[in-house]
Amino acid sequence: MSRFENKRVVVTGGTSGIGRATAARLVKEGAKVLVTGTNTERLEAVRKELGVAAIENDSGNPDHADALASAVQKELGGVDAVFLNAGFGEFAPVSDVSLDFFVFNVMVNIVCYMCEVKAFISLLSEGASLVFNTSVVTRMGMAGSSV
Repeated sequence: MSRFENKRVVVTGGTSGIGRATAARLVKEGAKVLVTGTNTERLEAVRKELGVAAIENDSGNPDHADALASAVQKELGGVDAVFLNAGFGEFAPVSDVSLDFFVFNVMVNIVCYMCEVKAFISLLSEGASLVFNTSVVTRMGMAGSSV
C-alpha cells in the first residue's frame, strides 16, 4: 500500500514549482489530489498530466477561501491534508518597498493562509494535516528579502 493511498489532499498553488512537484508525488503515492491556481491553461495541463482535480482559485484573495472550501467539499467530500503553498516572493531593498506592496505581501503570504485554514476546518478528517510552505529566510538571509 502506498503512503497516501485513499488520502484526499488539497495543494494550493499546485500548477507550478513546489506545488506541482508535490501534487505529482502525492498522486504517485496514491492520493486523490485537488490543485488550485489562477492560470487556466496551467490548471488544465496539470489536470490532464497528473489526473488531479483542478480548481481556479486566487489564494491571495481572502474572499475566495469559502468558495474554495465549498468546491473542495463537492469534489473530495472532505480533506486528509492541505498543503498551503500558494504565495509569491519579490525581492527589493527596504528603501524600495512601498506600503501597498508590503500590505499585499502580508495579505497573500500570511492573512490568506489563515482564511483558508478557517474555511477548511469543517472539512478536515480526524488526524488531518495542514502543511504551510513558508520562507527559507528564517534560516538564512538573502539580499532584497527583507519583506
